[in-house]
Amino acid sequence: MTDDVERPKSWANWRAHLEGKHARTAHEFDLYSDSVVRGTARDLGPYTVMNLRAGERRETALARPVMSLRIQYVANPNPQDEDAENGRRHPDEMAALISLVLGVRLQAGGATRHFDFWNKDETVGEPRAQAEVETPVLLPGAWTPIIAHARRTAKLGELDLLDTYPRLSPRDAIAVMRSARLYQDALWLSEREACLTWLLLVSAVETAANAYKNGAETAPADLLREFEPRL
Repeated sequence: MTDDVERPKSWANWRAHLEGKHARTAHEFDLYSDSVVRGTARDLGPYTVMNLRAGERRETALARPVMSLRIQYVANPNPQDEDAENGRRHPDEMAALISLVLGVRLQAGGATRHFDFWNKDETVGEPRAQAEVETPVLLPGAWTPIIAHARRTAKLGELDLLDTYPRLSPRDAIAVMRSARLYQDALWLSEREACLTWLLLVSAVETAANAYKNGAETAPADLLREFEPRL
């Protein structure tokens, strides 16, 4: 793969890790949700997802930090021309993938800790203040759940599926990321904006379907037989 191929930032970072490159710095970000998380930390290439053991959600806290995401920057962390545009930051890409795999509402906050691997004296990192604008806000919604499964007890072991992400082609990784971002926003808004949620979920499916269609070499008649065998 050449360096000028468009790809998600998270995918490029993971691929660089698989190629044996080493990180120079790292950041940790809180991941906010109204769900409960069970399980121990998971290492996913240059990413580590840690359970903050937040316990059951209280009614006064609609969303609170439930996980911590550590990103080791193996690839260049600065914006690059080949970064696929999805409107969000590197931690937001990973939060979207985690939201998709776990099927829960999830958003990334700001950086809470910085690690400099060139500094041998810095073994536990340095704390970072989180900007208020980077704190996700989940507003109350309907009396009854619109999407009941979006608030549940999720298990970190389910994240092992993410190991398939860096094995995708750059084109497929972009499609997965954009679909995941739409799905993530749909769940986050579902309790207050049901109509908008419907549009976002349909767009997520269409984004994935278009990528599948454009990459398929199957004849239209064969696709019809596959998806509508009754015809």
